[in-house]
Amino acid sequence: MIAFAPPKIGAGLDPQLRVVNADGTAERPIFDIGESINWSPDSSKLLFCDSVFTTDNTGEPARIWIADVATGDVRQLDQRGTGPRWVPDGQSITYHPDPLPDPQGNVTLSILSLDDGQPRRLAEGSGGWWAPDGSGFLATRDGGLWLHQPDGSDPQPLVEGDQPVWSPRSDRIAYAGLDQTGTFAVGVIDLEGEVIWSDVVGSNPAWSPDGTKLAVEVGTVDFMIHILDATNGALLWQLEGRQPTW
Repeated sequence: MIAFAPPKIGAGLDPQLRVVNADGTAERPIFDIGESINWSPDSSKLLFCDSVFTTDNTGEPARIWIADVATGDVRQLDQRGTGPRWVPDGQSITYHPDPLPDPQGNVTLSILSLDDGQPRRLAEGSGGWWAPDGSGFLATRDGGLWLHQPDGSDPQPLVEGDQPVWSPRSDRIAYAGLDQTGTFAVGVIDLEGEVIWSDVVGSNPAWSPDGTKLAVEVGTVDFMIHILDATNGALLWQLEGRQPTW
């Protein structure tokens, strides 16, 4: 199935967070609005938050919701925030309780247990991109990627950049950033921060399921998708398009 958000804001009361089968059949509504949509690890639930355009006008951060896809039941969590993401164990989520950055442009990442509803501060930084095997997570701060242990401890700076994507085996990380000419470029590092290759034009990297290739977006007006060899960044083939996802 595919979950998707509305193509535009302002569609009245028609529910705008919807799911559809992968073959395009059985499209149905889930909820009024939904952004930062995440499937649970077992694919039974959706995690999402309000749009910044549709908050309840309290001045507080957006509300966070969980929907059971099979039954359509939706519940609001007690905690508010933005950018919610599932932890691989499916028992906790990470989120940003306050979307406003500090003077250095950083925000706080918190973790919330769904069993007891108790949040705690996890790390400083944006994102909370978890390794598929749950061995750690990435956050961005001070213009770079930092690797944390699952409990948020021992943050290690890896590389300047953003848009991190873990390889399927959790042993490499693709990322994007600006090269010396100001052009978006992608690269791959290991978990020690050693650069395997870098400075290949592109952004929004996506790993193939077998970890042998990367798809990246190239262009600013006429977009192309480049399929790269994940071992060295060599171009294998290309097609017109953008926002690739395997």
